[in-house]
Amino acid sequence: MSIIQFFRILWARRWIIVVATIACFAAGIIALFILPKTYTSTARVMLDVSRPDMLTGEAIQPAFAKAYVPSEAEFISSNRVSARAAENLGWTRDPQLRAEYDAYAANEANKNNVVGFRYWLARRISGNITSQQYMATNVIEITYAANDPQVAAQMANAVRQAYADESIASKRADASQAVAWLDRQMGEISKQREAAEQRVVAYQRANGIVLVPGGNDTDSSQLAAIAAQAPSSGSMTVGGMAGNPNAGTIASIDARIASESASLGPNHPIIQDLRKQRAALLSAPVPTGPTVINGPSREAVMAAQGAKVLAQQNKVGEAKRLQSEVDVLTAQYNLMASRAAGLRQQINTNSFSVVMMDPATPPRGPESPKTPLVLFGSLGFGFFLGVLIALVVEFMRRRVRGVEDLVSATNVPVIAVINAPPALLAAA
Repeated sequence: MSIIQFFRILWARRWIIVVATIACFAAGIIALFILPKTYTSTARVMLDVSRPDMLTGEAIQPAFAKAYVPSEAEFISSNRVSARAAENLGWTRDPQLRAEYDAYAANEANKNNVVGFRYWLARRISGNITSQQYMATNVIEITYAANDPQVAAQMANAVRQAYADESIASKRADASQAVAWLDRQMGEISKQREAAEQRVVAYQRANGIVLVPGGNDTDSSQLAAIAAQAPSSGSMTVGGMAGNPNAGTIASIDARIASESASLGPNHPIIQDLRKQRAALLSAPVPTGPTVINGPSREAVMAAQGAKVLAQQNKVGEAKRLQSEVDVLTAQYNLMASRAAGLRQQINTNSFSVVMMDPATPPRGPESPKTPLVLFGSLGFGFFLGVLIALVVEFMRRRVRGVEDLVSATNVPVIAVINAPPALLAAA
């Protein structure tokens, strides 16, 4: 069939095409009045993935952030968020909704399929929610569909707020569990540290060793003080506190009492033992005036003190090992205490990763049915349907409408063509 034959058929059956087009267009108009209108409203939130996590103190890695945002978008559509939205809207206290739920539960044949009231309300909301990541950003669009534009905007904002509340509640619960775990660990470490401190005190008392801040014992400190003095030949001049051989030890004990009291308390056994040692050193007789003492030389005193230090080297090493256990436990305790304090502070704030962006507003027009699409679609479909019907009718009752039809029907050569009068053409 040539193009001219096709157009001759359409022109001959034009009334079929016109009627089909008008009928479909009228059906589209009727559908616009009959079909319920659906309005959609969209709210936005942004996830601040650069903010450090409360428990670990680390930010979300970029590789994980690509999956984190879509996961949160799916979480928004969950019944957990919808249930909180229903609770925020007061649906759980609505007697009419409660009556509808009771009727649903009573009419359900299989009682095992009956869900809870909050879950039943959540399903009414979650079925109308669409949440998705906006392009490749950290923004999530929350869209709600309803038959009323005001309801669509209200519900979109309610779901957005419910997501923020649920996210905050979830992270606060995680932080509270972390704080409780840290408190239990701190209690265990505190008991271990107290036992380690008692072992240190008992060992020092049994072996006559006192460790000063810095990890050295008093004998080693005295050896360092003697080594720092100016060389003398067989005599030493002492006077007052400056010449007191116990002055360095007393100063070391004072420094340790000051440092340990902040963490152990004034009544701790170690603090009390250090105070007794200090009192014993202060009560020892000390020359009051400058005197010249003839005695061993500085080298001899250093040699004697060095021998004393070497003799107690194993005992001092064991005391340092015991003290290192106390130091490690103290460092662990302080680290956990600092982390727990930070978690408690963040639990009482709203410093979380959900940032509210654009709220939902009532839409100007319905999302469906779309008037232009229905009207133009019905016109196009009606025209196509009319053409199809016209071709079917034509082939069911084939007519000769031109030379081309005659040639294809008889397969004989055409010698001449005599045009019919206009009246006959119109009758055809």
